[in-house]
Amino acid sequence: MLKELEVRRRRLLQSEKLASLGVLSAGIAHELNNPLSNISSSCQLLMEELEEAEPAQLQGWLRQIDSETERGRKIVRSMLDFGDQRLFRKQRLKLLDLIEETRIIIDNMLRQHRAHLSVNVPAELTLEADNSACSSSSSI
Repeated sequence: MLKELEVRRRRLLQSEKLASLGVLSAGIAHELNNPLSNISSSCQLLMEELEEAEPAQLQGWLRQIDSETERGRKIVRSMLDFGDQRLFRKQRLKLLDLIEETRIIIDNMLRQHRAHLSVNVPAELTLEADNSACSSSSSI
């Protein structure tokens, strides 16, 4: 009976994750659209100004394209990790690391609203959490 309860608990957790994913999909689409728009704009500028632009300006546009591509990749990676059907495993994580990885996702929204995120958390502060989408190798 305990085994059946655990199986049902896991199914319920997965169902809740998928329901949350459905609710978040519109916001994620918006977040992905922002870096894609920035990449497109930079590419258009490169195509129009390729012959006349200074090398430093060309490098700036290329850095922008690279940065926005990486931002989109991190958003997609976070969503793939979130929807993953693996077991929930808590471990001790630094809160500042989690805040920084979350900031990456909301960074464009902060810029759009001309908001500044100020964090005053002790570096040694940790919490117990699942690290599926928050590891620095995959980044949220």
